[in-house]
Amino acid sequence: MVFNYISGAGIDTSEKGKVMWTRVKGKTESYILQKGFKKVYMFRPGIIILEKGTKSRTGWLNTTYIIISPLFPLLKKISGVTTSTNIGLAMINSLFFDLDTNYLSNKDINTLAKK
Repeated sequence: MVFNYISGAGIDTSEKGKVMWTRVKGKTESYILQKGFKKVYMFRPGIIILEKGTKSRTGWLNTTYIIISPLFPLLKKISGVTTSTNIGLAMINSLFFDLDTNYLSNKDINTLAKK
């Protein structure tokens, strides 16, 4: 079985950082890695461009997306940015391709989405 976990950029795998949510996600990643799955991938997206009608539950974030939407074509060319579509495609492709790492940044997610 392949286990994909959506974590986040900047996660603290030492579980000793100052920011609680990074410690919690780091602890969760460590726990999942020890459960004996055939493959485990920690998706750690940073900047995500929402596509195909997807909206955030956070109002100010939706406003920000509307304001910067004219820049999306340029932002998509930066390796540190991914899209909601690429995350989905990468998760599907992770079932079929063995990767060298368990931790996937936006660049890794974009590469895996194109396979």
